[in-house]
Amino acid sequence: MAAADRGARVLVIENLVDDSPSMRFTTAMDLLLLLNVGGAKHTARSMSDLMAEAGLALGEIRPVNPYLHAFEATVVK
Repeated sequence: MAAADRGARVLVIENLVDDSPSMRFTTAMDLLLLLNVGGAKHTARSMSDLMAEAGLALGEIRPVNPYLHAFEATVVK
């Protein structure tokens, strides 16, 4: 990661589609996701894979509320 040194902590807050009621989001939320992030919705596995590809070692995944999860990671590259 060019923006952080090795060992830096990274916290990502993400809406997951598995183990949450997020599949009930309205059309407006789907449109917002489409416009801002290409419509991507993630599972815990897909987020973990993306973080590994970015050079992050995943620590814990904790629920923030029924819709959001916090992914705690460390920069390894």
